[in-house]
Amino acid sequence: MFFKNIILQKEECVATITLNRPDTLNALDLEVAQEIEMAIKELENDKKVRVGIITGAGKAFSSGGNLRVIPEVIKDAREGRDFLKGMHKMVLGLVNFPKALIAAVNGPAVGAGCNLALLADIIIASERAIFSEIFAKIGVIPDLGGMFFLPKYVGLPKAKELIFLGDIIDAREAERIGLINKVVPHEELKGITRDIAWRLAKGPSLAIAIAKNIIHQGLAEDLATILEMEAYGQGVCFESQDYREGVRAFFEKREPKFVGR
Repeated sequence: MFFKNIILQKEECVATITLNRPDTLNALDLEVAQEIEMAIKELENDKKVRVGIITGAGKAFSSGGNLRVIPEVIKDAREGRDFLKGMHKMVLGLVNFPKALIAAVNGPAVGAGCNLALLADIIIASERAIFSEIFAKIGVIPDLGGMFFLPKYVGLPKAKELIFLGDIIDAREAERIGLINKVVPHEELKGITRDIAWRLAKGPSLAIAIAKNIIHQGLAEDLATILEMEAYGQGVCFESQDYREGVRAFFEKREPKFVGR
């Protein structure tokens, strides 16, 4: 299958999906999400593949939603909801992937890029990685399941702090608060990720798949419900003056002046 925005590589029983838009720091949009969804379906149906890895090309894992495209395609709340619902197919595909999935975070993972990493089972980060739920900086809310997974990773108080303030944290802090599993030297990220992938590939894949499913079933809230709520809330945000001001301020490299509507 040909992909425009990602690279899909298979090495025996380990497959790697690489976001391949380094010129945009691997920004996400609906086209990228659809390709990831298609790749995941292919890997799910490939009986030889036992473990998946998702990473980014170039200097970043993912800079999040593509702000050069999204404001042009989302003009009101309905379009915002429809856009997010299109992205949800990727979210659910990654979360329900019945094989172990590792995120190898090679650089910045911010906004939707941060939440993309949270969809993996194990997160290994380069010492050069940074993380941020930066959405508040442009007047919107976290999406792609961020408000479902983040509190479960770091606890409710820290999740609220990260979401409300939109601060950037480095990989060591991310490891300390439980956002990621491990931080490693940048030059060793690929090798260490491959070692973990091969350990998982040699493990009991059926048991891992069942355990993964039960762990997800054991979460109190329903992900699909949270995704619906995120889509509704984000649609309202996309229609707001604060969002338009946030995007303008982002490109003008200044602090936004939010007005609360």
